Amino acid sequence: MSIGRRRALLIAATSHTDPVLADLPVARAGARSLDAVLRAHGRFDETTLLLDPDRGRVQAAVRSFLADSRPDDLLLLFFTGYGLVTGDGRLFLAARDTVSRRPRRTAVPVGLLGDLLRAAPTPTAAVLLDCRHRTAGDPSAAGARAGLPEVELRRELHGVGVVVSAAERDATTGRPDPHLPGRPDPLGHADCGVLTLAAAAALAGAAEDRDGDGWIDARDLVEHLCADLGRITGLGQPVALRFGEHDGGAVRLVRGRGAGGPERAGTGALVGHLGPGRGPSALPGPPDDDPALPLDAARWRALLDYHACCVRRAAVVRSFADLDRAGGHVCWPAGPEPLFSGADPRPALGSAAADLVRAAVERGETVRYGYPTVLLDPADLPGLPDAELPAAGLLAAPLFVVDVDADAAITGPRLRALSAPVVNPAVLRALGHPGRTDSVELREWLADGADGPVIADLACRTRRLLDDLGIEPVDTIDPARLRGGLARLPPRPGARNVALLYRAAPPAVAVSGVLADLACDEETGLRVQRIGDTALAALAGPRPGGADPGAPVDTRGLGEPQRDALRSAMAETLTVVAGPPGTAVTGLAAAAVQSAVVAGQSVLVAAPDASTVESVARSADVDARPLVVRTGGPRYRAAEPQVLAELLGREHGGGDPAVRYASLREDWTSLRTAERTVDAVAAQEHELALLARARSRLAAAGWDPAAVFGSTRRSPEEWARRAGRAFGRGVAGALRRAAIRRGLGVPADPASLAMLGRAARAEHDWRTAMDRWRRSAVPADPAANLDAAAGCHRLSSLDCLKAAVASRIEGGRQAIANRLHSLNWHGARSWAGFPWLLTAVPAWATTTAGARALPPEAGLFDLVVLVDAGNCPVAEALPLLYRAKRALVVGDPRRGTSPAGPEPEEELRYRQAARLGERWLTERALRGTGDSGYHACAAALAATGRPVLWLDEHDGRHPRLAALADRHFYGGRSTAPAARTHHPAPRGRVVEWRDVVGGCARTVGRSCVNPEEAHEVAAAVRALDAALPAGAAIGVVAPYRSQRTLLSRLVEHAGRRREVRVGAAEAFRGEWDVMVLSPTICAGAPADLARRATECADAWHAVLTRASRRVVVVGDAAFWSACGGLPAELCAEGLIGGTAPGRGAVAGAPAWPPADRGAARRRRDPARQSLLDALRSMSDEVTEDVSAGGHHADLRVRTPHGTTLVVVDRSGSGRELRRLLGRCVQLHRSAGEPVVRAPAWRCLHDPDGMAKEILNAGA
Repeated sequence: MSIGRRRALLIAATSHTDPVLADLPVARAGARSLDAVLRAHGRFDETTLLLDPDRGRVQAAVRSFLADSRPDDLLLLFFTGYGLVTGDGRLFLAARDTVSRRPRRTAVPVGLLGDLLRAAPTPTAAVLLDCRHRTAGDPSAAGARAGLPEVELRRELHGVGVVVSAAERDATTGRPDPHLPGRPDPLGHADCGVLTLAAAAALAGAAEDRDGDGWIDARDLVEHLCADLGRITGLGQPVALRFGEHDGGAVRLVRGRGAGGPERAGTGALVGHLGPGRGPSALPGPPDDDPALPLDAARWRALLDYHACCVRRAAVVRSFADLDRAGGHVCWPAGPEPLFSGADPRPALGSAAADLVRAAVERGETVRYGYPTVLLDPADLPGLPDAELPAAGLLAAPLFVVDVDADAAITGPRLRALSAPVVNPAVLRALGHPGRTDSVELREWLADGADGPVIADLACRTRRLLDDLGIEPVDTIDPARLRGGLARLPPRPGARNVALLYRAAPPAVAVSGVLADLACDEETGLRVQRIGDTALAALAGPRPGGADPGAPVDTRGLGEPQRDALRSAMAETLTVVAGPPGTAVTGLAAAAVQSAVVAGQSVLVAAPDASTVESVARSADVDARPLVVRTGGPRYRAAEPQVLAELLGREHGGGDPAVRYASLREDWTSLRTAERTVDAVAAQEHELALLARARSRLAAAGWDPAAVFGSTRRSPEEWARRAGRAFGRGVAGALRRAAIRRGLGVPADPASLAMLGRAARAEHDWRTAMDRWRRSAVPADPAANLDAAAGCHRLSSLDCLKAAVASRIEGGRQAIANRLHSLNWHGARSWAGFPWLLTAVPAWATTTAGARALPPEAGLFDLVVLVDAGNCPVAEALPLLYRAKRALVVGDPRRGTSPAGPEPEEELRYRQAARLGERWLTERALRGTGDSGYHACAAALAATGRPVLWLDEHDGRHPRLAALADRHFYGGRSTAPAARTHHPAPRGRVVEWRDVVGGCARTVGRSCVNPEEAHEVAAAVRALDAALPAGAAIGVVAPYRSQRTLLSRLVEHAGRRREVRVGAAEAFRGEWDVMVLSPTICAGAPADLARRATECADAWHAVLTRASRRVVVVGDAAFWSACGGLPAELCAEGLIGGTAPGRGAVAGAPAWPPADRGAARRRRDPARQSLLDALRSMSDEVTEDVSAGGHHADLRVRTPHGTTLVVVDRSGSGRELRRLLGRCVQLHRSAGEPVVRAPAWRCLHDPDGMAKEILNAGA
């Protein structure tokens, strides 16, 4: 599927002829490990490993490697070995024949690599450096501790793409070399190669695929290295990370596993039958499973047939028995239960049962048999959407179920089980247990001791499972004495001692529509020959794009990530956006609708959940007037004539669209100009900050550049050249060294000359940067200019949108009238006149399962916006992509589709019948179970080399909750709250932990229950119910089925004034005011349950990402603190007193994956420390790490005019600076105090001046 070549060049210089350069065995091992990983998992077309090459071979290999590159290639260049720093600050890479005293003649200059990379035609390149830096020409231990030349590395490799370099510790600690036991490593040689070994381990499977595109990219690698920092470097020193023009998302290194996305497990052995529907009756030969096989017309047909089989089977699995359908069910006669008890493995069918089976075969329906029969009240079912609930009456389904058919025999037809029985997925889903874990566990539990359809100890297992699920037995459960029928009056929910034979209900209207779309061989289905004209073709390969996106329409104030995604959606065939919960996904979708309308295009919005569709439609409205027409279900289709009639009768006026659009483009240009101004300020301040840190380090080492060069008339650049020449031997070298001693009064030994050269270079760069800063026209208040430009753009967007809507309706009145005539004549199901109607009414919305309400025409819409695509099955996404020319797909990469689909053995059967290989489907994320529309589109985008975009600004959630979720589940990509949102401070703690030890007991399968913890959860819910304002909703999550059942009973009996839902992580979508977690596991739990405790990450993820105000955790604080990671952090923050009670060591506590902790890095920041010292010398009251409304400030200072908050500006780009400016605004709103931005370079260069400015801020 790759469009360009993937090439890697690995160079390991670990042995040298110069005795000063000792061997680096760890680096050699790391290079070999990295080479093996790239060859095994990287899909590189060319991977070259050079071990201990000489200088000529290194230069020739690099030149050849880069000269042969193409614009669409991906390049990875790796080097491990020594890095030599010369007296004038130049960097060189040591080869095997390098002489450390003469790097210019015998080593490879890093600047050459930078020049060659910048000249290469490919923009997608990554450089990985793992070097032991030392001073050239200094053989002493001091020369071996040159440290990472950060400023020099940035200068030499500026703009080459992605650069990752290892930082180094102070080697004087003499940490023992782990590869040479008992032998100290005084020069730190073992450090070289540690980063490489860690990177190889990460790429071999330790790193997560954060964006769900099926690849570990450079950004995923960097985030993993940051999170695993302590283990990588041994002493917790930071890893230096640099990015060029892009953020690393396009540099895909190896195939990876999804981060909480679709499972990639095998489907196991073939068991069962094909079942009704398409597909041959006999299995064909093994399919061709090469992932590189193209998605051509034949495979499109096979893929659509495969998904049609999966959808049809999923409908059967989710179906209930329709008790009101004539001939739809038969209760087994009174007596012993035959199949599951083993009383009669092939019981004879009565006349009614035989007629039922015969009718089902004639109609192609599935016959199912089960026991006991469970009646469920729809009002008490949290797991079913409203569209699947009956209009009246109870739902009926057996607890244990199996597919059956009739086997002809001499004595008459007999019932035959076609597979092993399972716990009915329809019952589990209805009761709020839709997770794959519950289905798999119960399947294994039921198979224990089973023999074919016979369930061991049927009566005991039935009673245990009913109690575990909270289903009340209405009858005595006794398989030996079945009741012969269902007492219909009174209809009481519960389990009946009745065995039921029934025909699976026909697919619902929505499912029938999806099946009709997937019928590619029929006239009204998807036409394979037209796929090339639609967004669906992007799943097969790269598509042309790059059109002018025009000016985006932004009526509500989008963040920059949303605008980037919007502009991509208006220009590219396929745009995939990772949108974690709370990142203003609805605002992006609404802006896409408005931009398409203004551009004269048509747009379709789709989401799996009806509430999400309604939310987007409301956000896109103009002045409370609907812009988006809802369709999909029968209710909406019946209302279409009324909606169109209202549009015809409404007066529309908005001015000339051309004039309004010209104003919009002008304001958009002004906004971009203001942003570029901030970009320039950020770039200059970042450069000054790097140089100020370098000068501070030199000053700490006794080489203060200002003091050394302050009194000399010669420029620092001249002294750098002199220091470089002073390394020479003979009389000339001695004279130069003497001149340096006379001119500057500093020593002239090799180590001092090297430090002098670095100090001179740093001082020259500092003076040059300061001169540029003074000459640049820096605005007095860039934030005010930016806000003014953004406000003008929002106003012009609204005016332009009104004018465009009015113009399209006025110009399309005839189209609306024709569509009304067609609806009145042909009925609501008619498609006549709809394509023409889009010229006047361009924006429509439906659920993903309701696309059949729209004509199945290729490219009917210009744009489809698929929201919450992580919960959209692939089968529902395909018809939507077919109906549009371009697609904007937004989803949470950690969320996958519900596993309520075909069983693994059935999916295997369908896949083999379609001759589609598992690897082919898995790598394209097109499987019928587990994969989603988001993952399929992300995998297709990865094949084109384009990155998945990220929404990394949170909106509407408390910043503390957003930061916790982001750091632990999304790699720290979106910690900054949106600048436009004001977060009122909630009453009470944002994170609360209630410590309950309790006792964890195993129940059915691998589930468990903790009664003491459950009762404490109920008490917490009662307290929240009494304290929260009206309308606030509470969600309760427990990862174990038995605990959820107990919690449901306790919460229901407690009574409540608001919505309180108890469920699994999959049951929660959208935002909930408060989320409560019952982790269940505690100290003393069975060993296997304790080991699996951290496997329930989905529950912690749901709690943090769905809560908008507060999170409450009820559990054993000591046990979860011992796990580390997120549980320990929540416990430390939320537990009253701040620490877990000491109860000794917690046995069996598993280790939670580490996360990158930004607070520790802030505390070690030298800029902040310098400012803090200056402020404490001038003010009596300085507080560190202040939080106001969830927003962080570095310092709070008492001034003569009150208190002032201080935010140290560490931003490295214009986007980061704009976010920081927005955070300052939020801090001011939340705290009501003045907020001062303190640039890092000023804190380092002039902390006293910065402190005085802060003290006068409130004047």
